[in-house]
Formats: sequence, C-alpha cells, structure tokens
Amino acid sequence: MEAEAPMEAEAPAEEAAPPVPPAARPKKAPPKKKGKKPTPPPRAPKKNKSRGGLIAAMVLLCLVLLLAGGTVAAAFAVKNVNTIYPGISADGVDLSYMSREQAKRVLSERENAHYKDFSVTVELPMEHSITVTAEDAGLALSSVEAAETAWLYGREGNLFENLVTYVRCRWLGESPELQLGSTREIDEAAIRAMVSAVATEVNEELLKSEMKVGQYSVNIVKGAHALYIDEDTIVQVLMDAILKADRTPIVYEVDMHTDEEMDLDALHAELSCEAISSTYDPATKGATPSQVGVTFDLQEAKKIWAEAGYGETVAIPLEITEPEMSEEELNNMLYRDLLGEKTTSLSGSSPSRIANVAKACELLNTVILQPGESFDYNTCLGERTPENGWLPAPAYADGEVRDEYGGGICQVSSTLFVSALLSDLQIDQRSCHYFPVGYLTAGMDATVSWGGPEFSFTNSREYPIRLKCFVTDDNRYVTVQIWGTNVDGSYVKINFSGAMPVYGDNTLIGADGNPVATGARATIWCHVLSPDGTILKGAENDYKWFYSEYHYHTEDIQAQVVAAPPV
Repeated sequence: MEAEAPMEAEAPAEEAAPPVPPAARPKKAPPKKKGKKPTPPPRAPKKNKSRGGLIAAMVLLCLVLLLAGGTVAAAFAVKNVNTIYPGISADGVDLSYMSREQAKRVLSERENAHYKDFSVTVELPMEHSITVTAEDAGLALSSVEAAETAWLYGREGNLFENLVTYVRCRWLGESPELQLGSTREIDEAAIRAMVSAVATEVNEELLKSEMKVGQYSVNIVKGAHALYIDEDTIVQVLMDAILKADRTPIVYEVDMHTDEEMDLDALHAELSCEAISSTYDPATKGATPSQVGVTFDLQEAKKIWAEAGYGETVAIPLEITEPEMSEEELNNMLYRDLLGEKTTSLSGSSPSRIANVAKACELLNTVILQPGESFDYNTCLGERTPENGWLPAPAYADGEVRDEYGGGICQVSSTLFVSALLSDLQIDQRSCHYFPVGYLTAGMDATVSWGGPEFSFTNSREYPIRLKCFVTDDNRYVTVQIWGTNVDGSYVKINFSGAMPVYGDNTLIGADGNPVATGARATIWCHVLSPDGTILKGAENDYKWFYSEYHYHTEDIQAQVVAAPPV
C-alpha cells in the first residue's frame, strides 16, 4: 500500500521519537561551517489506527442491520402470503400457490372422482365374499381437512420459523406430500358388523369344509381340521383399501391343516334334533318355524370312523324325520280355501238400500278372525246414522215396514249367517226376522238392529278366516265369502224342514173352508261331511239346529180370509 503524501499546511505533532538501536545509529557528520541552518525536510505523517477500526465496525454494523432488516421484511412478506406454500401436494395433487377455496375445490373433485360408485370386495373361502361401498363404510371425505392442513403448513411457528419453512419449500425442495387417507374418516363398527355376519357363516362352513350333510348321510373326510376366518385382519384390509380408494379385489387366503381326531360326540350333539311341525301362531298371525328331525347312531358312527383310513371319506348314515307340516306349507295354506259362500238377490231394492248393502260389504271386507276370536255384526258396522254415512231405506222395525237409516243391512247379515254355517263356525247369537224375507229360504235369515237383536259368531276353526263381501257390478246380487284353511276337505250341508204354517187365529177361514195361516215356522240343522259323504258331525240331526217363526203381513192374511165361522 502506498505511503500517504506529506502534509504541508500543518506541522506534524511532536511525539517522542522511539530510541534507535546503536547499530542503526548514523556516524557523526563532520562539523559544518557556522552560518544559517538549512531547513530540514518534512516528516511523513503516521497512520491513525483507532479511526480505521471504527470505520470497519460501522460498515459491519450497517451490513448486519441491512441483513436483519431484509430478514424481517422477508418474514413479514411471507406472513402476508395468501396462498399455500410452493411445492406442497396432497395425494399427488400439486397445491402450490392455491388459495384455501381453490385447494378445497380441487381436492373435493379428486375425492369425488375416486369414490364415485366405489366399492371394494374381499374374496373369502367357501365361495363367499364381502363387498363394502363408500356408503356402507360411512365414509367422510377429507378434502376440507386436507386443504386446511396444506394451508397451515409453515404458518404455525413464529415469523422466522415460518420464513425458514417457506425458503425450504420454495428453494430447497423440502415440501411435504400430504396423504388424504390420513384425514378421511370411516365407520369401523359398520364395517366390522358386515364382516362379522359373513365371517360367522364362513367359519361355520369351514368347520364342515370337509363334511357334507346329504339327504341320507353325513360325509366327512377323515383328517380335516377346522379353519377360522380372522375378522380383525379383514376389517383392517378393508379399511386400508377404503382410505386409499383402492378398488382392487382382495383375496383372503387361509392355510389348510389336518388332524386325524374327530369329536363324533360333539357332532352328534350338534346335528341331532327332533322334527317340529309348523303351527299357526295367533300372536304373530303367521306360521311358526318347522324343523326336520336329524340324528345318527353314535356307536355305529364311531365304529365306521375307527375302521376308515386317513384321507378317506366316511359316510355316516342319517335318520331323517320330516315334520308333519312345514312352515312354507302352512303359510301357503292360510286363506287358501273357500269355506263358505252365499249369494242373495237384490231384486226390487231401491238405490238407497243397495248403497247401504254396499257400505256394509265394504266394512266386512276388513275382517280377519284369529282362531277363537269372535265377531259382532253391530260392532263392526257401528250405529246406523246419517253422520256415519247410512241412507234411509225400507226395513222391518217393531212389526212394521218403514224407512230406517241403514235399511238393507239385514240382507248382508243373513247372507253372512248362511256363509258362517257353511264354514262350520260357532254361531253365538242369531234371531230371525218378524216377517219372512224374500231373498232367503225360511230359517236362514239373521236380523239385526242397533241395541238388539244381535248377530255374532266365533272362529271355531284351527286357522284364521277372512271375510270377503261384494255387490256385483250390475247391483243385482250381494255375495259373502269366508276364506280359511280346510285341512281335511270336509264340507257342511244345511238341512231344511220346509216352511210349516202357523195358525195364530182359528177364527180366520179361507176360501177352502180351512183356517188361514197367520205365519210360518221352519227348522234348519247342519251335517259336516267328509269328502266321501260320511257324516262327521250332526248324525243325530241336532248339530247347529235353529228354529225360526215368522208372522205374515196383516194385509196378506186378510186377503185370504173369506168369512169368520159363526159364534
């Protein structure tokens, strides 16, 4: 470095000169002549070391302050970044520079595409499989959570920690790869329930994987060992596949082991059961489960097993007992048979009377009676009032014919009475009309009125019955049917004594000189017959025996009277 130029304007400051070593001292110059002394040459100024160090320190301080200020500015700049840091991705989707909403939308579209019509299947032994859909698993998609996680990355530290994270993401390539599967939620309990149901069935079959129960024997390969499905493993495999949106079919395999031991006592206890026939249960209104009886000779089975070689199929003969009535057979029998049916004419009926008859049929069509259950006609139809929809029509009341609300319903009750007799039901209450009716043979009618008389019967059969009633489309006839189950094919025949005259007043003489009848009486009774005509019930002609007595109308009686006998 070059020496500084001498300073001319100012004399150098006087300083004590450092001592000069003897060897370096110059020899004395010869004395000069006295005169004017010459002016000595100027000395070079010495450097100021303390001032140079101060300048360097100030420069360094400026650099530090400049760097610190830049760092703080950069940290605040990163803090104000309103997008996801560069390089961050989720399941292969680059989220760099995306806003929260953009990331949510992109990830949501990806997840929806992944899980559209999603299902995963696990193939199990014994030709079973379990298929679970996203809905089955109660899958909760995680696009919102994943987008939020990506947004928060590098924002949860202090200013300088976040700055370092940003630098590492942008320039050093150290951005994280987020896994959506880690934030998806599924219903493990629902998956486990599905797996358990199928695994239980498979395990039961695996226990008998080398045992076939045939119609006449149980065939066992000697040496087969029970295999079991590990439910926990299947649940975990399914959960992993669902979380990864992996649709690849999964094959669950188990190893086969062999064992020569066979617990025939346990097999006998497991297989043996008695035959159980199905019966009708009024509580459930359906058939009870039936069961086939199965057993085998345990001692004979042990002998056959002991004589068989390893790997041979051992056939153990079964003793099979079929139930007298299976559940399917009984269900097919319910309401299968038409037990009783009667049709009567509506000829001469007014529109109002036909409307009342049709309304009564409509109410009866809802009736199903369980075994032992009773039916009351008045209760079923309710009080006949205009508020209940009944119309005025001719009816018998208090010994005369007059318009009554619900007039005509006695034709339905009478038709039902005959159907009940033909169905061999227990008749509890029945009364004949005061006057004979034109739509039925004497003795086969059943009158009703609100407050009495009553008509009621009980389902005395073994199975339930159902009523079906209707007026023909042309309004000419009304039909009442009773449907049920006829196990033995038996049927009912109604016997009729014929209408016999009743002479209530011997003073009334007709044109033939004989007394004029004031009424009629009739008797009916029933026979229950087998398909071949054998009488099963009523051989004494006293089964379901009913007596009826009617009055003729006064005008009809008077029309036959010619004269009264002399007193």
